[in-house]
Amino acid sequence: MRKKGKHWTALALCILLSTVLMAGCVAEPLEETPEEPPVEESGETWPVTLYYVNDEYVTTGDEELDHIIPVEGEIVVAEDGNVLLELLNALAEVPEEPEGLSTVTADLTFLDAYHEYPEGVEYEEGSGEGTIFVDVSSEGLSGSSLMETFLIEQVVETLLANSALYSTEAFSCDRVRFLVDGAEAETLMGHYGIMDPFFSELQ
Repeated sequence: MRKKGKHWTALALCILLSTVLMAGCVAEPLEETPEEPPVEESGETWPVTLYYVNDEYVTTGDEELDHIIPVEGEIVVAEDGNVLLELLNALAEVPEEPEGLSTVTADLTFLDAYHEYPEGVEYEEGSGEGTIFVDVSSEGLSGSSLMETFLIEQVVETLLANSALYSTEAFSCDRVRFLVDGAEAETLMGHYGIMDPFFSELQ
């Protein structure tokens, strides 16, 4: 009987020890990492007009419909930012309203955008002789003739519709030229020539 009592005592001690050890191994709950507040864009906010592809035209091919549709929006331009590039990059995001819009610029990279005025020319106030140059990366620059049409129209109409953002009292721009990888090119996607500047068909 004495041996049996020792056996039960040893067993009880083992159970007690195991319980203590298990209690010590219980992981403490991890402290929740507080979410960082979203980073606010710094800069000046400008109201703009952006042009997007009309999906109804794409679906139906009805030439009575507008190819592209203007949407009022906003861009934030840093103090030393490039307003032309901000306009172009804004086209990558399609607004939720109105419905039925899309863009062909989402997978493209705009390397630079700037404007120039001819030298040695006497301008009248408000002259629109300036040219906007848009430099597009060749990476991902491919598609159908319809996609190339939409790309040209979206870029040209958006940039020229917002001339008040980059024009001066004396000069403004009325045309857009395209470059590819920083150099002149014959075409963007192989369907239309881009050696000559493009003018707005809507302004």
